[in-house]
Amino acid sequence: MTVSHSAVDMARFREIPTREQSRNVLGYAAQVYLVGAIGHMAKHKGHAVLVDAARILATHRPSLRFLLAGSGELEEALRHRIAEWQLEGMFRLLGFNEDVSRLLPALDLLAFPSLSGEGSPAVLKEAMACGVPIVASHISGVEEVIRDGREGLLVPPGDPDALAEAILRFATNRSLGIEFGRRGREHACDFGVDRMVQSTEELYRNLLGDHFS
Repeated sequence: MTVSHSAVDMARFREIPTREQSRNVLGYAAQVYLVGAIGHMAKHKGHAVLVDAARILATHRPSLRFLLAGSGELEEALRHRIAEWQLEGMFRLLGFNEDVSRLLPALDLLAFPSLSGEGSPAVLKEAMACGVPIVASHISGVEEVIRDGREGLLVPPGDPDALAEAILRFATNRSLGIEFGRRGREHACDFGVDRMVQSTEELYRNLLGDHFS
């Protein structure tokens, strides 16, 4: 079996806003540690697990902030859950955002707490292209994009304690995030359009041999 991952247009990330510029637009100060989650708000995306992790972190790191970008059928339930745990001061729901290349540079960390149903998530590749470290669920698809301990940390799906611990590890060690972000920029090139075309051509050459032209 040969896997050919979907590609991301890396040209979109050659000229992106600085962290300061992106934060100015969003209204976040430089000293805030900002964790983002980007994606459709459906149950399998695990946003509720992130809210539960934030509840755990609220006692250890109340200065943490969470930015959720996306919309979907779970949005109202998430708002209710955030209010139930009195986490309104930590969370901001931004709604659908079309241009993640303007949003991602503001983040210190991308959280991807999906429970299942992932193929080859584009947002993970886009975050790496912006130099953003990642905490994600250890599920198929994700583990083919993010190498645990290199571009991000992978945690068991549906485990808010493990997710909180991984977020806290980055939040208390800025240099760790910088190093993971650097590796991510390098690894993102493996998911560019040119690389996808090259791997597809190589597959056809191997299958067709001398008949390939």
